[in-house]
Amino acid sequence: MQALSSLDKSADNQILAIMLADHDPTVVQCAYHILGDQANPSLNSRLEAILRAGDSIAALDFGNRMAALRYEERVNYFDVVDVCAEYLRAGTLEQSVAALITLTMHFGEGWGELKKRAYDAFQRNGVEQTWRQFAMHAGSLSEKHRGFIRSIFYSFDVNEKAQGVQLASLLTGAIEIWPDELELRAYRICLNIQQGDRDQATEQLATVEKQFEKRVSRTWLGPEFLKLGHLQDAVRNYRVATEREPTNDQAWRNLGWCAFLSGDLQGA
Repeated sequence: MQALSSLDKSADNQILAIMLADHDPTVVQCAYHILGDQANPSLNSRLEAILRAGDSIAALDFGNRMAALRYEERVNYFDVVDVCAEYLRAGTLEQSVAALITLTMHFGEGWGELKKRAYDAFQRNGVEQTWRQFAMHAGSLSEKHRGFIRSIFYSFDVNEKAQGVQLASLLTGAIEIWPDELELRAYRICLNIQQGDRDQATEQLATVEKQFEKRVSRTWLGPEFLKLGHLQDAVRNYRVATEREPTNDQAWRNLGWCAFLSGDLQGA
């Protein structure tokens, strides 16, 4: 940090090199401030070079460094989005995946057009091939950095058979590399039920109930078990829901209804 502070703007290239090599967020922020107006153009040039080379490892590293600047008002994320969007639209498999990885670190609300381009990139480059390439570098993504990928998955039309099959494969692959991913597990269960795979859905529901005991919503588990005809499992989860939320009238009504259906008139 002392060595960096001793440099001035005449050493822009050296400062940028430090910014792109040091893993200390404080150093990255300091370098950004010293570079001043040259910071954003320099970062954009670096991102362009990374995406042009289709370098997913460098894209992940770049994304992490940009994350250190998330509270800097001068950072122009629109430039990052525009550069990545172009490679999603017309890039090779490697270039598209590098763009995907960069965007996972900066996902924001209202990225509808960007999600569509990412979905189109999956289809253009091959869904399985794109996911396989992406998954090689995605294991280190924390849960908060998976939002963009979730949004792409939600773009698949589950009512269209081919896309439903593709989505099922993607969800299975995502759960394998992110075993703590509750939201995608829930989506996979809903998809299994819609596709008529009741045995698989039942097995996955039991796994979610056990593995995510403290996190999962029992008012969600209850109806899913009920859809599959497992009344006792539904009753158990609604009972836990009423214990956690004694003022939840809907949970009490559902508990009573399930108890009635199971023949427990006194419990109903």
